[in-house]
Amino acid sequence: MNLWNTLRIALRTWRRTPALAAVIVSTLTLGIGATTTALTIAHSMLVQALPFPDADRLVWVTTFDTRTSDGRAAVIGSNRLPQFADWREHLTSFEQIGAWAGDAPDVFTVTGGGTPERVSGLRVTHQLLGMLGATPATGRLFREGDDEPGAAQTVVLSYGYWQRRFAGSPVVGQSITIENERYTIVGVVPTEFPLSGSLFASAPIDVYLPLTVDGNEDIGGFMAIVGRLRPGVTADQARAELTSRQVALSIGQWEWMRVLGQSVTPLPDLMTRDVRLPVLLLLAGAAGVLLLACANLVNLLLVRASGRRREMQLRMALGASMRQVRGQLTIENAVLVGISGVVGVWLTVAVFEWLQRAASVHIARIGDLHAGGVTVSFALAICAAITMMFGGVSMLQLRRRDTTDALRLHSGVTIDRRGAYVQRLALAIQAAVVIVLTVAGGLLVRSLVELLDVDPGFDPKGAMAIRVDPAGRLAGPARLPFFDRVLDGVRAVPAVESAALTIHVPMGDRPSMGWDAIPEGREYNPLVDNTAGRIVSPGYFGTIGVRIVAGRDFDASDMRARPLVMAINETFARRIQAEGRDPLRSRFTVLGNVRQVVAVVGDVKHRSLDAEAGREVYIPMGQAPGFFQAYDLVVRASDPVALVPSIRSAIWAVDSNQALGTPVALEAYISRTLRPRWLLTGVIGVFAGTTLLLAALGVYGVVRHRVAQQVREIAIRVALGAPGWHVTVVVLGDTIACVAVGLAGGVLIALAAASAIRSYLFGVEPRDVVTLAASCALVVTVALLAAYLPARRAPRVDPIGALRAD
Repeated sequence: MNLWNTLRIALRTWRRTPALAAVIVSTLTLGIGATTTALTIAHSMLVQALPFPDADRLVWVTTFDTRTSDGRAAVIGSNRLPQFADWREHLTSFEQIGAWAGDAPDVFTVTGGGTPERVSGLRVTHQLLGMLGATPATGRLFREGDDEPGAAQTVVLSYGYWQRRFAGSPVVGQSITIENERYTIVGVVPTEFPLSGSLFASAPIDVYLPLTVDGNEDIGGFMAIVGRLRPGVTADQARAELTSRQVALSIGQWEWMRVLGQSVTPLPDLMTRDVRLPVLLLLAGAAGVLLLACANLVNLLLVRASGRRREMQLRMALGASMRQVRGQLTIENAVLVGISGVVGVWLTVAVFEWLQRAASVHIARIGDLHAGGVTVSFALAICAAITMMFGGVSMLQLRRRDTTDALRLHSGVTIDRRGAYVQRLALAIQAAVVIVLTVAGGLLVRSLVELLDVDPGFDPKGAMAIRVDPAGRLAGPARLPFFDRVLDGVRAVPAVESAALTIHVPMGDRPSMGWDAIPEGREYNPLVDNTAGRIVSPGYFGTIGVRIVAGRDFDASDMRARPLVMAINETFARRIQAEGRDPLRSRFTVLGNVRQVVAVVGDVKHRSLDAEAGREVYIPMGQAPGFFQAYDLVVRASDPVALVPSIRSAIWAVDSNQALGTPVALEAYISRTLRPRWLLTGVIGVFAGTTLLLAALGVYGVVRHRVAQQVREIAIRVALGAPGWHVTVVVLGDTIACVAVGLAGGVLIALAAASAIRSYLFGVEPRDVVTLAASCALVVTVALLAAYLPARRAPRVDPIGALRAD
């Protein structure tokens, strides 16, 4: 029989049982789709090389304070300009070294040609784009000298921004106004340049500006540094050279740098640091779904094979070989597995498209995800393994010596001893996998519930923030009057209850500033004098809903240079009280000046709901250094979103060229910090729910067919007067015992696996008894219900009819 005839027979066979075929395809599609998606994500994020030339030689260079850190937690954007200028000139371990300002893309204002526009951009040194593999789609990239002091202002556009703003028309040589300065467009990077999608979990980068490197600048801004090591040079060798240069650099002008150390981390290691555990958990969950799907189908195929045993025996009795029968069964299984694989790959493609479009998903390397040859390879391997396994299961019921039974009469569906063992094992595995995922999902759900009950320390309801950034259009002395006029204009808008300005909105996208707060009359202690610094306007605490525990709010008099004042949070105040001092009578040196504490305010969760508040210092914006140029305007009203047009008009009345950020409700900032937890909890929850459903279907199918195969035994028990409940218990007994064994093993695995998600738990321990008991109760209840529905029919068997049929 040729392959085409075998395939035609297989299709005709499945057409006779469309319901069973649909169940098998649906179940396998879930398992294959989930596993293929998880494997592709793991390959793309953890295995596949970064899409940059010689990515294995790319490293992050980070700086840390040796007094308070060992450098293991590499912080991107922790270096200073003088360091980079020195390293670029003297280092020999690096083939190339490049940098960008800050730790992530910044926002710039583009004016001219209508409404001011905010764009995402990076200030970069001239080596960076070429080192990361960019080639100009038109024009050129930055070259040596473009980042030197006094160089002409140039800009490189991204391909997307070029198309969006200029519709792809020739732009090289044209000018564009960014931050009130004219820049000449010198080139466009190609659409496939993967910098934003691979290194940043944020919006695409629109423009690249040169980062001026002045080695004589005393401090300079923070910057991120990426270098490519020379062939044969290790990260440890590069770090040793950096350390020696740091010692030389800290002599004389930059003596303050003597406490700084450097770490050199391979770029792939740092990029996978935060996603490794979630990806591994995703793999585990997907594997659980696939295992449940396979276990479920083992039971279905065993029952199907037992029902077709006489058909197969007749074929063998008529001359078919065991190999031919095995081939026929394999082709039948391969047909459904192949359909499931195709649909599973389609689901993977759909998931990847959603991930790359979803604004709520911010994951580094998200742009590298695509369903290609790797995805198809994974799907083919999974389909081949499932087909081989199912072929073996189908043959369990068929042995050559049974061919003499082909002409005997059979009643019911009978699974032999080997098939029964496999069936029991499948049930136990289902129960074990379900309890592991259910416990994990339960712990994550409880953690999320606990986290949502945390008091953030401020009142987010009815409050909204808008970024106001005059940037280079205003010199330092002119910024404070500008913001004063903005506040006066916004406060005059009808229905605005209050308005204030701050550098850091709680849980916003700006990293905290580290300030030293040194008690008056005591030497600096880096272990206890580090604080988080905040700059706010008068009225900020009332606008955002922060309690003033003691003292007073900032007022208009604090907007002048003297006297210098500050506010501290309760955590800082408790430390002062522990030293036997009154917080409101304390004075500290902050930003080089002595300041008097005039207020103690409540602790605020500035980073996330699960992060403890550290020591924090607030100073009025009128007494802040002049280089702070962008503030967040916080507005409180009963319906602040409805006031956005009026607020924008009030700001544009002060400066018509002011590009404003997207208004964001403070509740949305809180929600954004919870997105990783929501995503992980949702994924594990979906996996747990899917496996629970598959297990319930498996138990239902096993008990239903067990009732069918034990009709004669049940009839005898009923004829002898056995009560109905006794018959039901007998039918349920073996199945429930298998489930219990699986639960016992699964609980042990769950206890061990729960420790892996400890970092994602809040307010609940990995071995939480309540979650464990509730998960077991849920699984047992679902199993009992799924088993009881078919088992309750057993006592209704007509004993006379069943025995006569036999």
